[in-house]
Amino acid sequence: MIKNLLQVIKEAEAKGPPTQADIEQWRNSLQAKKTGIPKPISAIKAHLWNTNEYELYEFLDNSEFWEVQNKNAPHWDCSAGVRMGPSRIEFYYDKEFLDRLAKKPGQLILLIAHEASHILRYHIDRTEAAGHKGELANTAQDMIINDDILKTEKIAGWKPEMITRSSAFGDLKKGEKDEIAGMQIPDKFRKDFEDEGRKAYFYENMYNWLLANEKERKKAEGEPGPGEERDYFQEGSIVKVNETGEYKKITKVNKDGTYETEPVDINAEVEKVKKGS
Repeated sequence: MIKNLLQVIKEAEAKGPPTQADIEQWRNSLQAKKTGIPKPISAIKAHLWNTNEYELYEFLDNSEFWEVQNKNAPHWDCSAGVRMGPSRIEFYYDKEFLDRLAKKPGQLILLIAHEASHILRYHIDRTEAAGHKGELANTAQDMIINDDILKTEKIAGWKPEMITRSSAFGDLKKGEKDEIAGMQIPDKFRKDFEDEGRKAYFYENMYNWLLANEKERKKAEGEPGPGEERDYFQEGSIVKVNETGEYKKITKVNKDGTYETEPVDINAEVEKVKKGS
């Protein structure tokens, strides 16, 4: 499995790194500070090698770590995340969050396996290739990843555990329950694809299902934050057909995530927007 990770890095290098301007813009918005490997993760890393968890060890060994200091950045709504840098994996994290996980190895090992899975499953490339919206794509990916990891009996000797609210956000308010904070596959999805079994459990299928099930999508994502826009394809959305260059309006979103469309006069639609109609 080590070959898979090294292949991902090699392909990222061949594809060409993000521009320096893109990288700087991302880091500046997060006020990210490059650090060494955080202590909680360092303690786990050595144990991964000793228990033959080489894939996760290589993931950490090929990562550089960036502490996020601006937790109110518009595109930062989590406690940890990864992306491909110029030649290495960039692991962004909230220090207080990792410090809380230091006492909960089952949750920490799930976090490491979770972030590694985003890289190993080519999620960034697959999101871009499908033209999916980033936030909804990440929600779908998180659901599938967490479900797969929780089916693993043990990783490096620890049983993976879902991250809880107290781990993610700190001390609970009086009366609050320490509920699971991570994304989980909805029961309705399991029921809808009961006959297909595990072959239905892949990111693109989950994305399309969430897109077609507005109630479940809103339940998973919660209410939008201040200034946050969620521009999903839905009835009334205008889309451009890449193959023909034509613009069409979505008239229906099917259960499988496909769309029914009708021709639209894009110039007339633009005029409507200008006039505020």
